[in-house]
Order: sequence, then structure tokens, then C-alpha cells
Amino acid sequence: MTTLAILGYGNIGKVHEENLRTLRGCRVAGVFDPAHPSDYESVEAAIGDPAVDGVVIATPTDSHAPLAEQALAAGKHVFVEKPLAGTLDDAERIVKAAKARPDLVVQAGFCERFNVNYMEARRAVTAGKLGELRAIHTSRVAPYWASNPEWELGVLDTAVHNLDLILWMK
Repeated sequence: MTTLAILGYGNIGKVHEENLRTLRGCRVAGVFDPAHPSDYESVEAAIGDPAVDGVVIATPTDSHAPLAEQALAAGKHVFVEKPLAGTLDDAERIVKAAKARPDLVVQAGFCERFNVNYMEARRAVTAGKLGELRAIHTSRVAPYWASNPEWELGVLDTAVHNLDLILWMK
């Protein structure tokens, strides 16, 4: 049984909780979010819970690096919602912390890589069925209202899926 704590209980935190509760072998110990009723009184309590094997970081992007560093230092696996970080410096902090703990798994939440349609497209590209890949056109239909305009990345918060898929396809 893998036991997880969810940090951040906005829209995507709730989606993660709902999905995780359907997985055999997975248990959600609780959530922490200062803006919502929570099972834990603090981030430290969630990360420090000895029953917790890993954390799901579903908080605003600018908080990903310090939370990932804290979780890894506590010996917890980390699933961090995309984008990994809002700045290159913060991304490098997460990578450095992950390299310091090779016994732990760190994964960024690029869920589209598990979408059967994209997986089949990638198989076709890598098998050479489509010839040489020269250009990719993408669009994102996620509503802009779902992005918080105060976030540093703005619309790139969801467009990062498209950028990841382009890099993943080649």
C-alpha cells in the first residue's frame, strides 16, 4: 500500500484525490491547503506524517521547489503538478534535490503522456510511420478563466502540456 498526502486542494488537488482514491494499492492519508478545510494542520505535518510515503504537490507553481525540497529531505516520493517550476532556477533546485535522493521517485504531472491518443501518435512517429517530423501545430482548449491571472506563468500553466508533447514526440 502506498500512502500519499496531497498538498493543495484547489481544482487539480481535488482531481488528484478523486483519481488516487480509485487506485488499488493507494491510500490518501489526507490533504493540506491553508485555504480549505484540511486533514493536516500544516505542510510540515503532512510531510512529516510517518505513514506518508509520498506527496502530491498541487499548489501554485511558485511553491513547487520549496515543497519538493522539503518532501525529498523528509524521505518522501514526490509527484509535482505541472509545470515543474515557474523559473529555471526553481526547476534546477528540484532536479538537484531529486539527484541527492536517487532512492526516491520524483515525477512531473504531464498527464497527457498517458492519454492513449498521444501515446499512439508517439508510437507512429517513433516507428517512422509518418515520415520525418518537421512541424507540429497544437492548440489548447482549456478555458483561460481556469488559470489564475496572478500566476507568474499565466496561460503557459496549461500550454506547457503542448510544449511537453512536442518535445516528447521527437
